[in-house]
Amino acid sequence: MCLDEEAGRQVDTLLRPYFGLGRIDEGGGAATHNLGYGEWIRLLDANRLGVEDPVEPQPPAGATTTYGIPVEWAKRWPAECIWVCRKR
Repeated sequence: MCLDEEAGRQVDTLLRPYFGLGRIDEGGGAATHNLGYGEWIRLLDANRLGVEDPVEPQPPAGATTTYGIPVEWAKRWPAECIWVCRKR
């Protein structure tokens, strides 16, 4: 939602809608497929998986990255989410 494609980096401004984000072509044949949190929870529930612990890691002081998102950006907003699930 915050990727400035022309600059090739994350910015502090929402550039895409959250709802209906779906597929994002990244060029060179690469694409990401994005669901909103509610859609993820319904998909997991439909497959008998329950979310036990949604984790939004924040980089510690002195962290570096090769992830493609600046560390300073990731200190303000989650760059990734880890959902611990259990089969029901």
